[in-house]
Amino acid sequence: MRCQISSLLLLLFFGGLIFIKIDLLNPSTVAFYVSVCGISILTILNCIFSKKEGIVYWRVTFSEIIWMIYLLIIIVHSLVIQRVSFEYILSSAATLLFLVLLKKNNIDLLNFSVGITFIAFIQSLYGIGQYFNFFKSVGVFKVVGTFDNPIGYASSLVISVPFVLNMLQKKSKFRKIIICVLLLIIMAIIFSNSRTAIFALLILLSFYLFFNLKNKIRDKKKFIIIVIIISALLLLSIIFLYSLKIDSSNGRLLIWRITFDMIKDSFVFGHGQGGFLSKYMIYQAGFLKGKAEYDYSLLADNVTHPFNEFLFLMSENGVIAIISVLILLVIFIHTYRQKCKDEYKQIHLLVILSGFSLGLFSYPFRYPFVWYLFLFSYVTILKQEKSFIILKIKHFFLKYSALFVSLIVLLFSVCLYKQEYTWSKLLRVYPLKKYLFSENYPKMYKALHTNGYFLYNYAVIMNREEYYDRSNCLLRECANYLNDADVQLLMADNYIHLKEYRLAENSFLLASEMVPCRFIPLYELLKMYESVGDKENATLIANKLKNKKIKVPSFKIEEILEYVNEYY
Repeated sequence: MRCQISSLLLLLFFGGLIFIKIDLLNPSTVAFYVSVCGISILTILNCIFSKKEGIVYWRVTFSEIIWMIYLLIIIVHSLVIQRVSFEYILSSAATLLFLVLLKKNNIDLLNFSVGITFIAFIQSLYGIGQYFNFFKSVGVFKVVGTFDNPIGYASSLVISVPFVLNMLQKKSKFRKIIICVLLLIIMAIIFSNSRTAIFALLILLSFYLFFNLKNKIRDKKKFIIIVIIISALLLLSIIFLYSLKIDSSNGRLLIWRITFDMIKDSFVFGHGQGGFLSKYMIYQAGFLKGKAEYDYSLLADNVTHPFNEFLFLMSENGVIAIISVLILLVIFIHTYRQKCKDEYKQIHLLVILSGFSLGLFSYPFRYPFVWYLFLFSYVTILKQEKSFIILKIKHFFLKYSALFVSLIVLLFSVCLYKQEYTWSKLLRVYPLKKYLFSENYPKMYKALHTNGYFLYNYAVIMNREEYYDRSNCLLRECANYLNDADVQLLMADNYIHLKEYRLAENSFLLASEMVPCRFIPLYELLKMYESVGDKENATLIANKLKNKKIKVPSFKIEEILEYVNEYY
């Protein structure tokens, strides 16, 4: 009974990650707070209804020790470089609580698979409905389900597929219905137009076929021929997916190339949490400087992620992160092959494989549904890992420690959520109710001062209200968490109003070097040169604008070129 209740509560948690939506807030932001609050509430309920007393023998495994050492190094490094994000602390605490919950409770995987299959089925219907214009989409993409991006939507479906396959393995009168559900999910993934998700799906289905054929085909020659055919088809599919959007694929290769430069400069510990957002664009500007004659300029744009979870991990946390991941992966494979006797272990392996495949070309672990489903399968296998240490702990101490931590996490996440919601609400009424900003933004700053997007938005408001010094102070803070072409453009505008033209020039040039295909930075620099009577530099910039390649034609670019051609 307890096992079934645990499964039901866990399914409600995963359902909430996808289906709970709040007006004004981005779906990813909502999913983050739902995940942190949901795990905290599950832990509190677990503590309240726990009836154990006396001494508890708590098994500590080697993988848990590696995890804790890694987390400790990251936190200490973040404190040393003075870049600690409240969101990261809450996310780490929620992840640890989730691991404890999974370790303490057994989950009925068959019932859990039914629930995940149902969630994926509803999501696939919603996405297909968006494709045929029955439902509205969020943002600029057509098929996103209840997410804000096709990769989040498609990743959630891909990582759910192993649980659908688990249902297929059982002889049931509903088998034909499950096959229809699987086909709908595959259709939705294809309609999402996410090449990463399609690639991961192909890898997943290939391994599923491999596992099944291995048990059924006894003739080794036939089996080898089939494996070669599957591998060849997989390779051809990858080449085809690459060729669908060559510019996009080359753009990712460029990002990887620049990310490697970041990693080389801080190889051991990385650039710290938030280091990619704060430093990548500086590296991109340095790499692209003087390379205008190549096609790199048309590939570059503002970048928030390297489209590879492992490169992202190394850029922020160094080689220590990858060594930790490799150790945990080796322990997982060893436990899977030598220790694990779970009849569903193949399903968990497919989930892990899906997560890694998605992580090679995108950012699936930004989405709590994908991250926690990945952890669920990982921990389920490692429950059978050999103990490294066995601790004798009083149940009273363990229970109230978990209760205290979960209450603290819940309290902080609710407070942070309130500030995010207030911020989103205020953006809707600006500039009609300016007085609300002067009252609320200083208060919100205390809670959101580690959020680069909030700091940038605060700086924009200060710029519009003509507090240029204050705006630049906020932007300098912002640069520790987010530093892109937009930040530099706003900083340049502030410097112009403060008559610090040399600093404005540096910011305009840096913004242009960060994203060379943009016309605005050079055009604004041209206007500044005109305002100070620097005709020589104005002519130089005008010639650069005339020769600049156009990535995406627009009315604004036509207007700029018309002005330049008329006066220069």
